[in-house]
Amino acid sequence: MVGTVAAGAGVDFESSVIDLSQTAQEVRVSAVTLADLDRMEREGVIDRSNDLPSAGIYPLRDLSIVDTRYWHHTASAEGTTWDQIAKVHIQRGWAGIGYHIGIDEEGTVAILNPLNRRTNHTAGRNTKGIGVVLLGNYEEHELSEAMKKSIGRVRMYLDLIDITKELLHRDVKATACPGKYAVEFLRTPAQK
Repeated sequence: MVGTVAAGAGVDFESSVIDLSQTAQEVRVSAVTLADLDRMEREGVIDRSNDLPSAGIYPLRDLSIVDTRYWHHTASAEGTTWDQIAKVHIQRGWAGIGYHIGIDEEGTVAILNPLNRRTNHTAGRNTKGIGVVLLGNYEEHELSEAMKKSIGRVRMYLDLIDITKELLHRDVKATACPGKYAVEFLRTPAQK
């Protein structure tokens, strides 16, 4: 099981699990609740929130104030791992990896921090934001089909728990992040 705490404000349910194993269409067709999602197979989702390098613990926050997901990329070389990203963030003086959810090239979704922790991912916007990151450099490389599918799953889950506003890192800071190929996919109207 993949553990974290996520409040489902729209359905008055508190989930202890993030399930990203179904597509949004599958969820709409079956009309499942978050309780049902908790019972489903979690293929392609790993929980790294307790085993990544860290130098402390990020502070808790009330998840009901969180309303925005911010998309990033690690802008890292091929073969970079979540552990290496965490170590870089620790060197910056952070408690650990700054993102909440990560997606790698194979489409594996990694839970990097519980959603009820205020981490460091988007300066000035961390209190009300979830950091979602794509592992790799999407200024130079296109997204894999597996990654695109997992982006849909992450979006679906965050929509279900009322974190529906979506911004790219570049929308709030002068940066290329999350990279031109990720921007192209994330900004395509059919993808939202």
